[in-house]
Amino acid sequence: MKKIGDQWSARSPLPPRSRWWESPAVRRHVAKKIIPGGTESGYWHVEALQRAGRTFPAALSVGCGNAFQEIALLRAGVVEHFDLFELAPRMIMDAKEAALKAGVRDRIQFHFGDFFTSAKNRPGSYDLVFWSGSLHHMFDANAAVAVSREILKGKGVFYCNEFVGANHFQYPTLEIMIANGVRSVLPREVFRIPGKDSYWETGAGRPPLEAMMHYDPSEAADSENILPAIREHFPGAPVIPLGGVVYNLALMDILTNIPEDCGLLRDLLAIDDEANDRGLFHYAFCMAEKA
Repeated sequence: MKKIGDQWSARSPLPPRSRWWESPAVRRHVAKKIIPGGTESGYWHVEALQRAGRTFPAALSVGCGNAFQEIALLRAGVVEHFDLFELAPRMIMDAKEAALKAGVRDRIQFHFGDFFTSAKNRPGSYDLVFWSGSLHHMFDANAAVAVSREILKGKGVFYCNEFVGANHFQYPTLEIMIANGVRSVLPREVFRIPGKDSYWETGAGRPPLEAMMHYDPSEAADSENILPAIREHFPGAPVIPLGGVVYNLALMDILTNIPEDCGLLRDLLAIDDEANDRGLFHYAFCMAEKA
């Protein structure tokens, strides 16, 4: 656990907009799959939970990072109080500072450590369990989803917005072929590394598994079992595929060189939609109520 926390605390900054969630245009595109008409910012967590038509007195988030989504839910009045768990000390420091500035620090209890071994892991304790970009770091997705259900009160809500692709990013051959087909027709300058006279590789592929395990063994540790776990513990819950083969795999890094809202980006997102419609996606969204 310490190694994982240290890795997240020590991560070096990447070029701007090198990841899809840093692109408002991509976020807005994805948001339309969840919120009718989408959202102006491309962040859908507040509106998605507002549509439940209720407030949540006690909420939990495991692996909160800098907690910007949780803080937004508190400010919007959707959540009254959050228990936030995180393994990276730097992330907790940043989250505490942001919560103080937002005026919600008194409505958050921060916890440095593992929720699953903590005293907070008690049946029927929470009205909302909020997973956003952290469930795919759990080593046993089925166990994490099972506990999520157990700790919810009756009619409590399980919120899941996650990477659900291949474990440790060992993408299937078909997804790599699609990504490389996309990259093969892009202009050479799209691959130039910002501030350098060098280029990223034109091909996409699987990251070396040994390097992945050394850098962060929790990265997509059991991600491909998230959806089966949801189907088991929240049977009948609606799951919305959110794409990602193009915007996540094909455009990783090079997205920084593709302008927002340009025709090229719109065309690439249309290709992503086609893959998504055929059952090829990296991300999915689910909100389920405990029966």
